[in-house]
Amino acid sequence: MVSKTNLKEIIEILGIFSMFGLSVFVYLVWWIAFKHDGEVWLRVNVFGEMWFEYLLWMVVTPLITLAMYYYLKQENRSKASAEYD
Repeated sequence: MVSKTNLKEIIEILGIFSMFGLSVFVYLVWWIAFKHDGEVWLRVNVFGEMWFEYLLWMVVTPLITLAMYYYLKQENRSKASAEYD
């Protein structure tokens, strides 16, 4: 069984990797647009994956938000305890 602390750490790691992956994806789309006179055609239903990707975005967005909340909350706790040392 996963403890609550371990679950928060797992959510933090997944959220940070998701943010990195999404950032790389947006960067690559931007770079392709830059190289092709500012235009990119993005088809999300070539293989019938449109609804899966939509549902994935619906899961990843709150995951990233929750991960950042846990991460920043942990950072604030560390700073607060350092002030009392």
